[in-house]
Amino acid sequence: PGKPNLILDCAHNPDGVRALVKNVERIYPAKKFLMVLGMLRRPDFPEIFEEIKKISDKVILTIPDHERAPEPEVLAREAIESRLNFKLITNVLEAYKFARELVKDDDILLVTGSHFTLGEIMKFENIPT
Repeated sequence: PGKPNLILDCAHNPDGVRALVKNVERIYPAKKFLMVLGMLRRPDFPEIFEEIKKISDKVILTIPDHERAPEPEVLAREAIESRLNFKLITNVLEAYKFARELVKDDDILLVTGSHFTLGEIMKFENIPT
């Protein structure tokens, strides 16, 4: 109680996100996930956003602490143009904590994207790498 079911995945490109979506749809049919997504700069955010809309009604976008991280304004513009239902919280741990507050005990929180994003969360949760 108090901690949601958690899935961590490093899908950080269109092929990885497609594989993630396919697998969670297979394992958890008809389930929608609250997602935290933090990726480095990419030219194909719209393609990625289209895929994740298949499994998530709400996405918390965040920005990894890395020199190749996207500018928040660029990420938000891409999400708006893709009609993604999102909230942008630039700090990874703040985004994760916010998402944990939103999910209920029977919900699943799916965190994906850059290794840098997952690394911060794994360290916070004391999950061995």
